[in-house]
Amino acid sequence: MALVKEKIQALLAAHGFGIVTTLDISEKINSKLNITYRPYLVLGVCNPQFAFKALEIEPYMGALLPCTLVLQENEINSVEVSFLNPDLFATITGNESLSLLTHEVFLIMQTVLDAL
Repeated sequence: MALVKEKIQALLAAHGFGIVTTLDISEKINSKLNITYRPYLVLGVCNPQFAFKALEIEPYMGALLPCTLVLQENEINSVEVSFLNPDLFATITGNESLSLLTHEVFLIMQTVLDAL
């Protein structure tokens, strides 16, 4: 999983994004519930320019930031990567003015996933 995370970090950086938070779900479940859980990371990723533009369009957008990528190990020990579709943000906030911006972010996230 570490190698996938490193590759994602490099791919994101090429588009001006960085990993701003890392939540190790498996570690939290193990430490809080004493249950062994498969490797599972939630990465908060952000591009400051996109974040600023989004906040200028929609002040409540902060509740949806940063963008989220999930890395999880499946039953055959390979890592699956997924993300919350930023196109949904316009619907969630009720502000369709976000649509062009969020779709641009969606295309970048899809490009990152496709490059893995």
